[in-house]
Amino acid sequence: MSWVTVIWSAGAGACLMLGLIYLLVWSLNHRAWASLCFSVMVFGVLGLAIMEIITMRTESPAVFGRTIQWTHLVYAIGVMSSLGFVHFYFGTGRKRLLALAVGLRLLAVVANFTTGLNLHIAAIHSLTNITFLGEQVSILGEWVPNPWMRLGWLASLVQLWYVVDASIRLWRTGVPESRKRAVIIGGALVIFIVLAVVNAALVTTGVLRMPLLTSIPFLGMLLVMGYELSRGVLRAAKLSDDLAQQRNEVAHLSRVTTLGEISGSLAHELGQPLGAILTNTDSIEMLLQSPAPDLAEVRVILADIRRDDLRASEIIHGMRAFLRRQDLDLQPLEVRCLAEETVKLVSSDASARKTTVGLEIPPDLPLVRGDRIHLQQVLLNLLINGMDAMSTCPVADRRITIRAARPAPHIVEFIVSDAGVGIPPGDLDQIFTPFHTTKQGGLGLGLPICRSIIEAHGGSISLQNNPDRGTTARFTLPACQEGHP
Repeated sequence: MSWVTVIWSAGAGACLMLGLIYLLVWSLNHRAWASLCFSVMVFGVLGLAIMEIITMRTESPAVFGRTIQWTHLVYAIGVMSSLGFVHFYFGTGRKRLLALAVGLRLLAVVANFTTGLNLHIAAIHSLTNITFLGEQVSILGEWVPNPWMRLGWLASLVQLWYVVDASIRLWRTGVPESRKRAVIIGGALVIFIVLAVVNAALVTTGVLRMPLLTSIPFLGMLLVMGYELSRGVLRAAKLSDDLAQQRNEVAHLSRVTTLGEISGSLAHELGQPLGAILTNTDSIEMLLQSPAPDLAEVRVILADIRRDDLRASEIIHGMRAFLRRQDLDLQPLEVRCLAEETVKLVSSDASARKTTVGLEIPPDLPLVRGDRIHLQQVLLNLLINGMDAMSTCPVADRRITIRAARPAPHIVEFIVSDAGVGIPPGDLDQIFTPFHTTKQGGLGLGLPICRSIIEAHGGSISLQNNPDRGTTARFTLPACQEGHP
């Protein structure tokens, strides 16, 4: 196998893989237009490599000329995608200059198909062979240059002007990362564009006796641009990790705030078993002071003390877990158990507000995969919001209902409905916006945190006003598949 085959095949394979990767990146984020332009440019270079192989292997002047003609079209696609890359990745290029560069390149494509055999060659009389990388390849023998090639040179000159101008404007922003981008990408584009244009000009004017090697400079561009894009992907991944950490910290702060809001309820919840322990202790002391204490009664009282102590311990353990947990720990959870534990946390607060919390959960629901503490935080936030919304309603109407359903085989939906005042219509579109609140003294963080938690679980959350009164919150969670916890 010759070096020509090895080098060009390896370059074509690398281009195909690189193009598919960044096409996938764009498909996952349709706002990443720079990735799409880069992908198109990569496929353009792949086309250039294929065209160059054809010209080096053919013995027909007609095939040689027509292949170069189509090469100009592929080259134009690569050039325009590189301009688009600079436009979206730099964000500093002048739009009029960009339009001029694209317009001139399109005119060059038109001239390529209408003024001769191709933009550079009016006619080819013969081909000749030379040794290139240890192989006999075809190059131009006798031919007539096309004077319209100057239009291509002009288009390339404006292309360079646009890249240099955009790079200088990016440098002037003064941001170190932007300056680095301007030097690396801008400088590489300028160097490799010049190399490609000079090679084509010298070969088609007869100064150099060698094959057209436009794909090689473009491959250099791809390496530099791909390196910079990869650094951008790594920066985005790190930023995503930082945002996830900040989200967990804010969620933790929200849990602390939530416990502060129901601190009276928690104090009451702890006061009951502690008060019972104190009363039972006094009773035992009185029994032991008698000449013949009833040991059976003492055992009963001690059992009560043990039960109340365990109850207080469970409450404290739940509070500590609610406060300390930050990272998601996905486990199979029972829907009813999750709802009942949350209602238990807020039961005293609900009783103090004279609010009834009901559960309507079918017994045949599958397990959901989630983090118990974070999901309790979501339900607790929705319950407190509902109780706040019903604070001015008649006591008979103060009812919150937690329902659950299975709208799809692998999805479980939670529905929390209240009979409060509802959400003002003008606030519905902003209800999940951070720091936007409809409550007096609210921080506006509860619902945004709820959404981030649910989305981290692979679900979605929404709020809507009921037809009569009140609000219904819905959020979905993935159900555990049978045999897969």
